Amino acid sequence: MKIEEVFRRPITRRIEEVIKVDLDTKQIVAEEIDEYVVTEHIAESFETFLDRYQDTILKPDEGTTAWVSGFFGSGKSSFAKILGYLLSNPDLDGRNATEHFSARVDSNRIQALLNTIHAQRPTRAVFVDLSTGRDVLNEGESIVLPLYRALLTSLGYSRNVLLAQLEFDLETDGVLAQFIETFNQLPGGRGRWEDRRNVGLARNEASHALNLIRPDTFPHADSWSNGAQPPNIDANWFADRAVELLSRRGGGDRRLIFIVDEVGQYVARSVDRMRDLQGLAEAVQKKRGNLWLVTTSQETLDAVVDSLEGRLVELARVQARFPTRIDLLPADIDEVAGRRVLDKSEPGQREVRAAFTPQRNKLNANVRLVSPTRSEDLAEDEFIRLYPMLPYQIQLLIDAVSARRAQGRSSPMLGGSNRTIIKLAQQLVVDPKAGLGTGDVGQLVTMDRAYRLLESIIPTSWQAEVQQVVGRYGEESTEAAVARVLALCVDVSALPLDAKNLSALLHPSIAAESIQDEVQSALDHLVRDEVIRPGDNGYRLQSPEEKDWEKTRRGIEPRPANRTRLRRELLRDALTGLSVTEGRVFKVSVSVEGEKMLDGDIALLVEDADEARRAELRTQSRESSALSNVWWTYQESNATTEALDELYRSQQIIERRGSATRGAAEVELLGEERNRVARLQRDALGKLSRDLMAGQAIFQGRLADVAGVELRSTAQE
Repeated sequence: MKIEEVFRRPITRRIEEVIKVDLDTKQIVAEEIDEYVVTEHIAESFETFLDRYQDTILKPDEGTTAWVSGFFGSGKSSFAKILGYLLSNPDLDGRNATEHFSARVDSNRIQALLNTIHAQRPTRAVFVDLSTGRDVLNEGESIVLPLYRALLTSLGYSRNVLLAQLEFDLETDGVLAQFIETFNQLPGGRGRWEDRRNVGLARNEASHALNLIRPDTFPHADSWSNGAQPPNIDANWFADRAVELLSRRGGGDRRLIFIVDEVGQYVARSVDRMRDLQGLAEAVQKKRGNLWLVTTSQETLDAVVDSLEGRLVELARVQARFPTRIDLLPADIDEVAGRRVLDKSEPGQREVRAAFTPQRNKLNANVRLVSPTRSEDLAEDEFIRLYPMLPYQIQLLIDAVSARRAQGRSSPMLGGSNRTIIKLAQQLVVDPKAGLGTGDVGQLVTMDRAYRLLESIIPTSWQAEVQQVVGRYGEESTEAAVARVLALCVDVSALPLDAKNLSALLHPSIAAESIQDEVQSALDHLVRDEVIRPGDNGYRLQSPEEKDWEKTRRGIEPRPANRTRLRRELLRDALTGLSVTEGRVFKVSVSVEGEKMLDGDIALLVEDADEARRAELRTQSRESSALSNVWWTYQESNATTEALDELYRSQQIIERRGSATRGAAEVELLGEERNRVARLQRDALGKLSRDLMAGQAIFQGRLADVAGVELRSTAQE
């Protein structure tokens, strides 16, 4: 059976990209509600808000604002949009929104609350997306203006603030219909008012029409256009006007609720915008239930306020302006993805189970991550539910995208990629390049496939590095796959990107053997090519600063004397405090390569010696002056020499760069290099110890192989 055939519903069906709160095609809205998955936590969140909304019907108060937060993948935009449609309850292809929703959730409480709201406070929902140019026309403009334009559109007015004011005034005077008729019949006119009213150039045409219907007030065709000025719009003006417009054109609706997406991103790091938002919330609250404001944000309100420069005390007041807080959880998306996209048919479940069960232990060993929080054994039902994804991959993708956003490498709506986790799960099956739907059951989603779909959130410099790897090794090479995973998953918490974890993230199928050796070889190639660098948290792609650092570091050439000094220092630190008890305690003096490093009563002399030198030492050890000396001879391996060279390079670049004026990148690199020194010291000492364990001891003319497994205890004996 092919993977695309295991699902209960057609995996190729349309699933919208990131949920846009201003996307209002009835068919699309109906499909969104019909596919909406209501987890227990989401149902509780709906109840929390609807309880508050209903309470203010009989007991009006100022608690009419809400902040809906949730990181990428939590479904906050979906929640907000569906909330708006449940309150406004439009007809959607023969059934209203509530009827569509009731089929998705078993909650008498939600149904009862909506029934009361619809009967007592019919509501009009206005949707605004602050991440799009449709609603936000000018960078930095007051948050009130996008809301006002969206309201004007919803109620059939011009989106042009000046022309909308004209419509309002003419409507007040009872001559709007006459104006529209005159406009539509203008000699040489360019179109009907309903088609032209959102065009700024229609100002002159409107002025001409006013001249025709009110020649006394507007004696010339350009009289109005020359003197007209848009209203001075602030939050209080907006709130008053919104209530007035609803009474005129609301069609029986008694409340307005504004669903405003991506407010957190819009106001982030701007004290002025946060104050602007506070003013809007205060103005809405003053209407005591006639107006409502629901905002969404990646971050909680507390986090947004705390991120502002200076953290001004007065900004804490904005928190009081959003008494209702709803925080959606990324964990919900796991259940949503499984039920909405990856739900299996009965034959599909049997096919996946048959592939999984006999390979369970081997697969578990091959895909288990080494991590304090991400290492879990595969549960059979969970594996089948989310196949072809691995259970931990959904949270991992959420964290990867969040890491890119946190570093400012993405646009307000996910770095230029309009994909939700739900859409991503579908594309990992059906996408012509990244999907594996046409493959046989048993293949697994790998994180390099996800990179292909999320490439736009990756810094361009890293994209270029990946392409260079592809050019050098090939599109389907392990080196290219490793580079993609490093670019996508770097900075994900609790996930060391070492050979073990990278091989787990790239494991191709249920029955496959481990690819860790293949991955390690690819890592070695990429380190050699200067594409990546090792660190305390595994490997990572190099930045330009890191490449310059590595180039300088590699240019440092150790000399034999440098290696000798390092051997002496390593063994001095490792053997300090040695003693021998023979009736009394004798301290051990340690000399390395002819230089005394530690004083004592009994001499231990460590020396790199070839066969000829060992013969000399045997003769010397028989002399009366050397009868109490013990020589520990060995021959340094190439691996030890290389380790000592690397240690020397790290020490030297710290010495050279440590005293210079440093920027943030340099400070970070110095910290990483100091950590590398500690790691290289352990590595060099370990290899030197193995050389010594393979050596020979010389005492009073006798030569014996060293017997031991650990340096200090062997020296003690």
